[in-house]
Amino acid sequence: NFINEANISPRNTKDKILLKIWQESLKVGNISINDNYNYLGGNSLKSIHIIHKIRQAGYDVSPRDLFCYPTIAELSDNMQPLNNTSKQGHKGNIEKLLLPSQLWFLDKQINLYNQWNQSALFELKKEIPLDSLKNALYFLINKHPNFSLRFKKVNKNFVQSFDECKQELKLLSYDLNHIANHDSFIKSIIIKIEKSLNLESGPVISCAYFYSDQKQYLFITMHHLITDGISWQIALNDLDHYFSRNEKSLHISNDTNNYFSYLAKFYEYTNSENLKTEYEYWKKLLKKSLAIHQAKKTDTKDRENNAGYFSNFLNKEETKILLKKSASNLGASVNEILIALLVQQYCKYHNISEIQIDLEDNGRDILEQKSDVYNLIGWFANIFPVIFAMKETNISEFIQYVKKKLTEIPNKGAGFGIYKYIKHDKLLKNFPQSAILFNFLGELDLENSLLKLKEFNLENFYDQNSSLTYDLEIHAFILQKKLCFHYKYNKNIYSTEQIKEYCNMQIDAIKKIQI
Repeated sequence: NFINEANISPRNTKDKILLKIWQESLKVGNISINDNYNYLGGNSLKSIHIIHKIRQAGYDVSPRDLFCYPTIAELSDNMQPLNNTSKQGHKGNIEKLLLPSQLWFLDKQINLYNQWNQSALFELKKEIPLDSLKNALYFLINKHPNFSLRFKKVNKNFVQSFDECKQELKLLSYDLNHIANHDSFIKSIIIKIEKSLNLESGPVISCAYFYSDQKQYLFITMHHLITDGISWQIALNDLDHYFSRNEKSLHISNDTNNYFSYLAKFYEYTNSENLKTEYEYWKKLLKKSLAIHQAKKTDTKDRENNAGYFSNFLNKEETKILLKKSASNLGASVNEILIALLVQQYCKYHNISEIQIDLEDNGRDILEQKSDVYNLIGWFANIFPVIFAMKETNISEFIQYVKKKLTEIPNKGAGFGIYKYIKHDKLLKNFPQSAILFNFLGELDLENSLLKLKEFNLENFYDQNSSLTYDLEIHAFILQKKLCFHYKYNKNIYSTEQIKEYCNMQIDAIKKIQI
């Protein structure tokens, strides 16, 4: 136990409930009620699942509470019984209730809006009858309202509607037994399936089943407009839940009211006094951004078909040290450590004193009112700019500087997207576009899952003629107990050798802080 030498036992029932949930979710056995959630390897992704489990146990807690009360003792003392009589949302007036991330996408100059998907291919760990797989997917798509959303352009603006019909999913199946090259065949089928999504008429999710005498695979693609990284975790957990329970005893509990209730509360927040207090922060940041002249330069050649990709990872032992010992000793979360190393290494590599980057937050915990979106599929993410200065100091002090800068951002950056895309603020509408995006997705491993992510070269399926938003995207996540880095870069700006060199610098810097 790297956190607290005195292992203090639970004091009451609430402590015991939280201890069990933390042990299951964080995969740590020896936890004291005074151990800090962040130093135990907790992150924003895990907090979503933990909050959902706490609410299932009958207590009203938000991720913001977990941030303010990061120990079991503190959280237990401050959480209250769940009130199940909260006001429900309505489906009738949702046409213009789009979230900032969705408006960002729909504001892009894209010819093929239907081709902007997130996809994954999974290997089934044990044989599942085709009918059972079909029933599980039917259960999934009728549980989550976003699979029933449709989008169309009306007078130059997009509006959304809700398809009231029960959603059907045609699961295509392919026999691989007589196919010589499985990977090549699967990839050819996947390209066709990716093109089948349609925002206006549906579907916005499609699946395929591949099987042979030795192995089975499940391919899932969803349009990015209705999903994000956390949503994938939720979808896969729902499928696991379906197969781990008696299928006949499960009833579809549609989460439509929760989703539209969240939209109503979110739009109430866009007109709140609290949001108005955030505006000065973004105005000052705009002035700073214009002064450092680091905006992404627009080039007609910067298209999706000119993107390059590169991946690297820490091994399991190095990742374990980072998650537990390094985070504890440095007094920071893994996300804060990775951002600090990114800023430091990038500034050194390019010999610059300041850097503007976009960060992505899960966006599910920005409302002061508790809203039950912790188990919903949707694109809730916030994307917002941050400016860091390079400082000649040791890494421990620099991490604390980055941590302080992040805490100064009001409400995890939610106001930026609201002012730019919902309120169409003239100043923020012209905020210089960051050239770099960093996103830490957290831990993507599924314990005891029937699905294993296949190591297969599947990039996001985007309209290849659309413009590249960033010159460099860095997506970090933990998969199969290894910290992975996935780089997407503009080949007009960076060479493959430069990206490899920079990535290796990042990996070396992480290893050094573990010594």
